[in-house]
Formats: sequence, C-alpha cells, structure tokens
Amino acid sequence: MTDYLIYLLVKGIGTIFYILPYRLALKMGEALGRLFYHLDKRHRLVALDNLQKVWGKEKSSRELTQIAQGVFRNLGRSLVEFCRMSKIDEHNIEQFVEIEGWDNFENAKQSGKGILITTAHFGNWEMIPQALAFKGQPLNSIVRPLDNIYLDQLVTRIRTGFGSRIIPKKNALRGILRSLRRGENIGILMDQSTASNEAVLAKFFGYPCYTLTTPVVLALKTGCRIIPLFITRCSDNRHKMVIHPPFELIRSDNYQQDLLTNIQALNDIIEQQVTQHPDHWLWIHRRWKF
Repeated sequence: MTDYLIYLLVKGIGTIFYILPYRLALKMGEALGRLFYHLDKRHRLVALDNLQKVWGKEKSSRELTQIAQGVFRNLGRSLVEFCRMSKIDEHNIEQFVEIEGWDNFENAKQSGKGILITTAHFGNWEMIPQALAFKGQPLNSIVRPLDNIYLDQLVTRIRTGFGSRIIPKKNALRGILRSLRRGENIGILMDQSTASNEAVLAKFFGYPCYTLTTPVVLALKTGCRIIPLFITRCSDNRHKMVIHPPFELIRSDNYQQDLLTNIQALNDIIEQQVTQHPDHWLWIHRRWKF
C-alpha cells in the first residue's frame, strides 16, 4: 500500500510537469532540486563528503557547496525532462539534443558487430537512449529494477516508449551476448560501485574503487567496439551528446593486466568529463568504499 501511494504521488507530480509550459516546468524542477538539497540530509552529506575527498585541497567549502547544490538542481531539471519524454520525437529531437561525433558511431557500426556504449550518471543520461533511437540506433540499457514495482513499471514504460529496450541487471550477460550477436547497441553505466566479483580495483580521482569489468571483458572476448558517450547540459532546455571515437583496447599476453589497464583508461575518460562539468555527476552516490 505504501509503495502504491508513493507511485500515485510521483505520477501526480509527473503529470503536473508534463502539462505545464516547458520552461515553467524546468524552473519548478530546479526549485524542487534546491528544496531536496536542504531536506535530503543523507545524500547532501554524501555529496559534500565525496567532493571534499576529491577537491578538498583545491576548492573552498563554498565552491564545493555550490557544486553539490548544482547536482541537486540538475537532478530536478532531469526529472522534469524525463516526465516529458513522450513530447519528444524524431521531428523535434534536434531542438533538445545536439549530437557531436556521429561519424564515430557510424564508423564503429561498419564492423558489423554490436556496440558497447559506456557512459555515466552524468548530465541527463536518460536522454541518451532516446536521442540514439530517433537516429535509428535504439539502445539496450542495462538497468537494475526499482524496488517499488509500481514505479518500476512506470519508469520502464517511459524508457521503452521510443523503441529502446531494457535488460535487467541481474543475470544480464545472456541478454547482452544475444544483443551483441544481433549487432545491436548496449548501454552500460560504469561509474557506480559494484560487487567485487564482477569488478576490479581501479582508481577514480586518485582513489581506488570497485569498477565494473563487463564492457572490457565483452570487448576482449567478442571483438565488439566500445564507444564512450556523454551528454552535457548547454542551457535549460538544450543538451549536447558527444560520441567519442571507438575506444582502443590494449591487448597483450597478460589478460588480467589488460583488464585493469583498459578499465582504468575508461575511468579516466569519465573523470575528465566530471572535471569539466562537476555539477553534472551523481556525487550523491558513495563511489569509494575505502
């Protein structure tokens, strides 16, 4: 009953965001983010602790606080955009998302093998599958289902409403391999802490953290291409999706060393993005467990 009431509340808020004029809805989302910065003490402290760990010696407390507040504002705006996804189609997508580096994607597709797109909880990452789908390249996203089944069904309907598909994170390997054999695209968020049995200890901002090995393991074993891809907010209602050149895998006779070297390189790419746009990343997650 509690889960259902939460679902009704979220759906009601989402409906308001959907029917309001776009700019007004974004302002409300930003205000909601500012409100939750003050109300959500647990995640606020996690963000500030992470920022202090990474930039405490370089930035003032005021600067770190401004970044943390920006994270919550970005999440509020992203929530509004997620609720309004069905208003975007192949005819107006360019009003919202500018794509840079599309030739990198097309060149990688010429291999005839599937593509592994590596990204992070950065900017409004939920818009990536939508933008790709409207370019004729739907994405199969690896997702952990929400604990609230009603909310999970609602979110899944939105995420798959434009042709993309969801692969549940638990026991996802079979579904990933099947999709790659069909030459499809797989999206993997690799910036969150994960179980040690499917990760290696790589560094992120100089500190060790468990990092998902799946994309590199699959690329080394199947020959599929890895493409890093990130989306940044240019203004309140415009985004730029940058598609990097295919990632060049390091291969040698030492598989374990290759695994760590390549994972570290992918972590470094994410780190560069976060450094350029620090308020775009999900600092409210406990990335470091040490």
